[in-house]
Amino acid sequence: MKIIHVFFGDADKHPIVQNYQNLETEIIDAPKAKDFGRTQRALRLVKDLRCRLKKVNNKEKNAILHCHDPVSLMIALFLHSRRDIIFDAHEVYSSYIKNKILRFIIFQVEWILVRIPKKTIFPSYERGKIFFEKKEKFFVIENKLNDKNIPPNTKKEKKEKSNEIRCIFVGTFTDIRACREIIQATNLVKNEGYEITLDLFGSKNAFIENLIQFFPDYITFHGHINQKDLFERYKKYDIGFALYKPINLNNLYCAPTKIFEHEYFGVKTVAYNSAYISRKIRYKEFGNCTPTNSFDPSDISEAIKIANDRTLEKVEQKSLLWSSQSNEILKLYK
Repeated sequence: MKIIHVFFGDADKHPIVQNYQNLETEIIDAPKAKDFGRTQRALRLVKDLRCRLKKVNNKEKNAILHCHDPVSLMIALFLHSRRDIIFDAHEVYSSYIKNKILRFIIFQVEWILVRIPKKTIFPSYERGKIFFEKKEKFFVIENKLNDKNIPPNTKKEKKEKSNEIRCIFVGTFTDIRACREIIQATNLVKNEGYEITLDLFGSKNAFIENLIQFFPDYITFHGHINQKDLFERYKKYDIGFALYKPINLNNLYCAPTKIFEHEYFGVKTVAYNSAYISRKIRYKEFGNCTPTNSFDPSDISEAIKIANDRTLEKVEQKSLLWSSQSNEILKLYK
């Protein structure tokens, strides 16, 4: 069976899209938005993707179109309605719209779109329940680790001191990710006599630039890091963070990829106690995750200390890899 992955703009930057593309499939993509002038950018992107999709007609008639965003899905449905189409709904895109009325309208469009393809995929059961009442109506493929990026040596480096806590934050520096609260929480822990360090990895933006000037000496900003180097570094750390403020549907029903990484490499996680996190802890799928019910720095600092005192649980590493879902993925294309 021939699978053709279709995405629009920068959708391929999402880790789960990259995992799908590592399968032996063909990729049809639109050029990046930044390549075009501002006024005609959207129209030219749509036109280009439309032209590329037309080329599918010259390929195998039974090829399945696997769409990774609403724009590519709408174009695929318009041009190839008779083909088998799969939609990977790994984001609730309406959540990114600030205007409440427009956000509501776009959400209604998303709600309709997810019902049209032959199969729709979500990264968690909780996210799928936003759109469907019955679990049988959708597939769940989790944001697990790409097998190809796992380093040969994942053995943890031992602490030099018993009261040492080595923390790591990886991702986009925003208020939604509770960056400021994490920094304040680590400062509270530091004031209690712990030898704590916090290393920050991610592209520099205005948010973090405003904070850097106030960093104490135990916090280090490293900038962007690629996944391969990050996986090599994890063995140096004790605690990571997966805190998403539930200000929209995307964050409220977030299924953080970072927790799978932390679990695999023996890094304990402090995470917001969402329904997804609660379920994963309850069924012991995340053995080293410490939840916090608020974003108050004092609560986060307590979670850090609780996580630090806990014995690191052994995990079944294979269950955290993308390949562990191979049977479920194959079912998508049948």
